[in-house]
Amino acid sequence: MQRVEKWRIQELALLLQQLYKLLMKGNNSEWANVFLHFHQETVKILSRDELSVEALRRLIHNIVNCFDGFHSFTNLSLGREDSDSGSELNHDFNQTKMRLLAVLSEIDSRTTIYTH
Repeated sequence: MQRVEKWRIQELALLLQQLYKLLMKGNNSEWANVFLHFHQETVKILSRDELSVEALRRLIHNIVNCFDGFHSFTNLSLGREDSDSGSELNHDFNQTKMRLLAVLSEIDSRTTIYTH
């Protein structure tokens, strides 16, 4: 198993917090609270003396589940597309989602045990 550096988990926490803020700004408090919970779980994982790989893998699995399905978090848009602020908010939101998926993929690959 490869090692997961603390900064990667900190980056995950920051992205989850950023998503929370964007969702609140976009008046979607339901999803915002989901990502606030994920942020809090990430902070718990970071606060432990020893990294719990199992807790981290469970967290990653739960976050990735938000992106599954046709009517999921993936298809969510914030604000109104016809306004400049809505377009900018959605752009930031989509960029943050893409970065989150990349970070989750990277962390997941570092927690996977490969056998020969």
